[in-house]
Amino acid sequence: MKLDLIGQLAGDLKQAKDGDALWQCCLTALGTLGVDGVGYGVIPMIGLATPGKMTEASFFRHSYVAEWEEAVGKDRLLDEDISTELLLRGQEEIFWNDDPDTYDATPANRRLHQFENDLGMIWGQTLLLSHYSRNPVSSGIGLHIGHVTSDAEFFAYWKEHETSLRAVAEMLNSGMLEQHKDGVVRLSGREKDYIYWSALGLDRVQIADRLCISANTLNKPIASAKAKLKARNTSQAVAKAVLLGLVDL
Repeated sequence: MKLDLIGQLAGDLKQAKDGDALWQCCLTALGTLGVDGVGYGVIPMIGLATPGKMTEASFFRHSYVAEWEEAVGKDRLLDEDISTELLLRGQEEIFWNDDPDTYDATPANRRLHQFENDLGMIWGQTLLLSHYSRNPVSSGIGLHIGHVTSDAEFFAYWKEHETSLRAVAEMLNSGMLEQHKDGVVRLSGREKDYIYWSALGLDRVQIADRLCISANTLNKPIASAKAKLKARNTSQAVAKAVLLGLVDL
């Protein structure tokens, strides 16, 4: 393990003011270790993570090439990604250049795999960080290693850097799910008020009265909180916010 890099990152994370700063610190550390692109995702409600709707169920951010997001579609980034499905099944790691048919891939899974290969996103590893069977949420990270040119070269690189890469990934995950939860979803004070009082059983009018504002004024933070949390209704918004630790009850 590169102890000097891990120590420097630990110090930098203590100074990070928010989730965006934490993300950048971890990207820098991973870049120093030879990682060319990172994808990090959190799924708070496993029941919503069904095939074809993984993106809607996830909170995902990445540093992959812009062509990938443009071609796949911002609202469909994980929908045909077999790695996400495998992580939710409890698989600890997935090597990107495995034959997707090894995992009973669908035609859509295979098309995405081929497209990513065409983009040069051939070698990498996806790691399970948290799983709903033992944690409030599920999370994982994908690491693109673009400078290698063969499976053998990738595995030699992975053998050398795996411990350090996993340490940085765990530091990112811990920071996002504990110290800087705004890195997953950033709620305003008023949006948190709506979630908090809804969780305690108050309706929209009662919450507005409690906050000394009109019910119409509350409509905007209600709508924005649901949108940020990708929630279809108040109950779903509350559940996701509680699972992500965004409100204290």
